Amino acid sequence: MDINTRKKLIIVKQIYQRALIQSQFTHRDVDRMLAVIGFDLANETILKAVAVELNNTIQLKRYFKEVIEQINVELGKKGKPQLDTINIGKVHDIRNATQHHARYPTEYELNDCRTYTRDFLEKTFNDIWRESFDSISLVDVIQNSIAKKYLTEAETDLINDKLIYVLAKSKASFQIVIGEIANKINENISSWINAIVVTETFKEQEPSSSVFQAFMKTRELIAFQVAGINPQEYLKYKRLSSTVAVHLYQDDGYSCNILGREPTKDESEYVLNFVTNSIVQIESLDADILKSDYNLT
Repeated sequence: MDINTRKKLIIVKQIYQRALIQSQFTHRDVDRMLAVIGFDLANETILKAVAVELNNTIQLKRYFKEVIEQINVELGKKGKPQLDTINIGKVHDIRNATQHHARYPTEYELNDCRTYTRDFLEKTFNDIWRESFDSISLVDVIQNSIAKKYLTEAETDLINDKLIYVLAKSKASFQIVIGEIANKINENISSWINAIVVTETFKEQEPSSSVFQAFMKTRELIAFQVAGINPQEYLKYKRLSSTVAVHLYQDDGYSCNILGREPTKDESEYVLNFVTNSIVQIESLDADILKSDYNLT
């Protein structure tokens, strides 16, 4: 597989994971709508990648069914079986009803879209490129070498059901990268600092760790705003990852304390996907955002 094709498939994976995260918020109508649109976009994007893989001079037509017909013609020329697109056709119909007729998809429709899209992507990756869908990882495009190392290990841990390790390594990666962007915006703060000296009326000055923690949380929130991280998704990540406490060291090593129950595989997968997507999003920010001219101090 050439590098351009791999980049296209990474985009497909990113769109799918974005929709997968949004599909977790089934109680919110708009998130269900956006998730359905995302799943359909993942299907449409992989179809276009397949078409170019089969014929790099192909001129794709405008409509969904026409593109599928073009691809099946190209598959026929190569003696390959036609695509099974019945279920992704249903996803496309649900997306049309959502986007063009302002109809909220039901939770059942959302679940179908998620299942149909995952199955189609898995089969298409295998049939066309002889690779599994899981083999294409967004971690591959992460630039921070430490975060990339931890998340690569976390992906393996998820496969092997080492779910506490998934949370710990994902959380460490997120703290490293969000700390970097916070430092670029608000100046670096030494990890040895653990309190701010405060003065209360009729009392002597004394260090306050609670005020320092409040300051650090505000600093993080500014970084989230700049990075465009969805606050609801972050809060869910925070809740699901709260069963482990991670402390970073100066060399970007970390220690971990287990505070609660073993997470489920779905919970661990959400945490890993959230962190991976967030880091990719942070690293894709326009460099101007992180220039010293925008420093808030």
